[in-house]
Amino acid sequence: SQYYGDVSIGTPPQDFRILFDTGSSNLWVPSSKCPASNEACRTHRRYNSSKSSTYVKDGRAFAIKYGTGSLTGFLSTDTACVAGACVDNQKFAEAMEEPGQVFVTSKFDGILGMGYPSIAVDGVTPWFNKGVEQGLFKKPIFAFYLSRDTSSSEGGELVLGDVDSGHYTGQFTKAPITSKTYWMFDLHGVSIKGVTDCSQSRPCGAIADTGTSLIVGPEETVAKIADALGSVSQSGLYFLDCSSVDYLPLLTFQIGQDKLNLDGNQYVLKLRSGGQLFCVLGMQGQPSGSVVDWILGDVFLGPYYSVYDFGQNTVSFAKSK
Repeated sequence: SQYYGDVSIGTPPQDFRILFDTGSSNLWVPSSKCPASNEACRTHRRYNSSKSSTYVKDGRAFAIKYGTGSLTGFLSTDTACVAGACVDNQKFAEAMEEPGQVFVTSKFDGILGMGYPSIAVDGVTPWFNKGVEQGLFKKPIFAFYLSRDTSSSEGGELVLGDVDSGHYTGQFTKAPITSKTYWMFDLHGVSIKGVTDCSQSRPCGAIADTGTSLIVGPEETVAKIADALGSVSQSGLYFLDCSSVDYLPLLTFQIGQDKLNLDGNQYVLKLRSGGQLFCVLGMQGQPSGSVVDWILGDVFLGPYYSVYDFGQNTVSFAKSK
């Protein structure tokens, strides 16, 4: 799944479809100056600085790497607006080279990073933080609702400066940020069918990342979970019998004393291909020694409404509705 929304840059506004990513901190869009060899650039909307009266040249080199995909380009400065909130003099990157296929097939044109300023490439102040400085938001918080209903016309909702009580139910589980880089916090337990990881005495580092589709964990643990659920591994994915999904055990993530559960229909993805239905475990392994142990991507952030608070330095979760 890909979640994206509208961002406009420049005066008059040039519109882009943007992925709002809590796992990075820079804003970039394809550049009208990109070479013809850049297929991802050719197939997406491009920013043209010569058509904007608020453009200010910067020109510094820019390069960023994501879990999947990387790109290079240069910095520019202009007005950038999301949902009527316009940040003046926002530094962003114009992408010139986007190697590989990941951005060619993406439905979004660019990315707006919503992580902490400390991980922003070139020391650029991220869009949301600059908006806070310019007094655009009621509170220094934002919140994500990500719909998992693929038939719905609404993909989700990003609220800037507040939360939307219409999209969550019950109490929030609040986790203090352990490192002002990503939205990183301590996970005190991961468990399913006798497979466990993390504990109160040995917590794991976890991040809430809207830019990651799956739940990512240590290779060995994810392989054990997949095995315990009776899945079959094929080209990096774990396939399950679709008739078993309703009967799968709960997958539990513990933060402090709170247990946040996902049922089989929430942690298994149902994919159609060639008229056939495939059921795939919404988890992926990563090598040991990665920056964090667990990445809670959209498979987790769909069932749980998430609130990111720069004032209190916390990330909070409540059941989505």
